[in-house]
Amino acid sequence: MSELVVIGGGPAGVTAALRARELGAEVILIEREKLGGTCTNGGCVPTRALAKAAGSCGTRSSLPTMASGAWGRG
Repeated sequence: MSELVVIGGGPAGVTAALRARELGAEVILIEREKLGGTCTNGGCVPTRALAKAAGSCGTRSSLPTMASGAWGRG
């Protein structure tokens, strides 16, 4: 029998479940999709990673140089 049921495995739900477990509670965590929630798995974090990658590509005029360097030509 559990002492605590946490509904939602986003950042707050996972943190709450972990902290309750540290304090000795028996915990059930219910999540219908992936742990981490929308921000971690499909929203904020992936969007930031893509934006950073796109920003590091530079301008359109530098693409031929980057492409030749990436493939070992140049």
